[in-house]
Amino acid sequence: MVTYSALPTTASQRPVLLVVTPSESKKRAEVDQVMETIQTGLNPAVQIMRITDTTHPEVVRSFNFSALPAFVLLQQGQELWWHTGQIDSPDVFLELYQQVEIILHKTTKGS
Repeated sequence: MVTYSALPTTASQRPVLLVVTPSESKKRAEVDQVMETIQTGLNPAVQIMRITDTTHPEVVRSFNFSALPAFVLLQQGQELWWHTGQIDSPDVFLELYQQVEIILHKTTKGS
């Protein structure tokens, strides 16, 4: 796993879903629709951070994404799950939700 120290950090141990969108407004609007779905099913303990390729180019470059949008689940700078391209499959939503639950379970157990 890769550590990304260039990302903004918080004192909390909460997992972070980093959502990277292209700066083009039409594509951002498509991601916003997906994010509405994600937010309704995602555990509220997850912090969501949205950035664009123009607001944080150094972060986007550090991940070396093959396509945007991109979604990365992080905890304490460790990459735990990622997906590039639109999330348009229920299986991808389920995979994300399962990863979050695994992380939160480990956090509450002190692992």
